[in-house]
Amino acid sequence: MTLVPIALALDRSGHITHHVLEHDTKEEIIAALASVIRENSVLCTDGNLSYVEMVKTFDHLEHKRLIAKDNSRVVEGVYHIQTLNNFTQRWKGWLKRFHGVGTAHVDNYLAWFRFMDEREEFQDVAWVRGAIPSLE
Repeated sequence: MTLVPIALALDRSGHITHHVLEHDTKEEIIAALASVIRENSVLCTDGNLSYVEMVKTFDHLEHKRLIAKDNSRVVEGVYHIQTLNNFTQRWKGWLKRFHGVGTAHVDNYLAWFRFMDEREEFQDVAWVRGAIPSLE
């Protein structure tokens, strides 16, 4: 099984950006995130050291690291990565039904998941309610 690196970014209003990476390098992550990082952005990441170096390439980018071994789940009472972690867990759970996908198609599957996840009428609960009208 080959693991495919994916750069995911989520803003405060819930907009998600994803980029399937060739390699998990600082340069590729910078290229993937450059279009969504704005002046005065705050980047919240896990403890991966590659983000520390990456942040230096952006002007005016504040960086909040949440390090699991330090039990840092929330920084300054507002900065966290739980929403993104939740998205990742839902994506992995949804993907299991396919028993793996080809590397070349990961981007398509992620886009499909995002489409389904962002529209209430396509979520699993809606399908069950539609199948069993008495649940309405």
